Amino acid sequence: MATTELQKSSSNHDDQVQTSSSGGTVMGLTLAAWGWLSNLIVYLIEEFNVNSVDAAQISNVVNGCTNLFSIVVAIVADSFFGCFFVIFISSCINLLGVILFALTAMLDCLRPPRCEKGSLGLGLCKSPSRVQFVVLYSGLALLSVGAGTCSVIATMGANQLDRPEDCRILFNWFFFINYVCAVIGSTVVYVEDNVSWALGFGMCTR
Repeated sequence: MATTELQKSSSNHDDQVQTSSSGGTVMGLTLAAWGWLSNLIVYLIEEFNVNSVDAAQISNVVNGCTNLFSIVVAIVADSFFGCFFVIFISSCINLLGVILFALTAMLDCLRPPRCEKGSLGLGLCKSPSRVQFVVLYSGLALLSVGAGTCSVIATMGANQLDRPEDCRILFNWFFFINYVCAVIGSTVVYVEDNVSWALGFGMCTR
């Protein structure tokens, strides 16, 4: 009897640790993703001299690819490599993407000279060079691939839980943390707009 109670207590503790670990990982990834994604259009217009229509199209493509890669990453994890390996690789890709994207804000050589207000629509602003576009799009591509990690974290956590009620609790907390962090991550926009883009994107790498 005592052994059974001890096993149940140990199982409950392990489940709590797993839920906390999954929640912490989702928190970090969501904060980072929303920190750069929610203000992407403004960044492209102000720092890369992209007109508003093209900036909106780029943002929509990035959003679509991010959602698509979530499905692709989940299929790859379930069919081939397993959750742990896919999460590890995706997290590394996501980190590289955030660093590369942050460098476009930190290094002047990776973006065109800033355009004066009112000059963008007149064609007086210098467009980004091919190298600058390559660095920008490479960072966005890596970020889109890495963002697919979140779809696998919940599955990996649920696979380590025995009781159905624990799985329900895990998924409840997963979505709660995901949306709360999306709201909190959007506040990074204030830092990007009023302090500096480099600091705002740098916060996303933490």
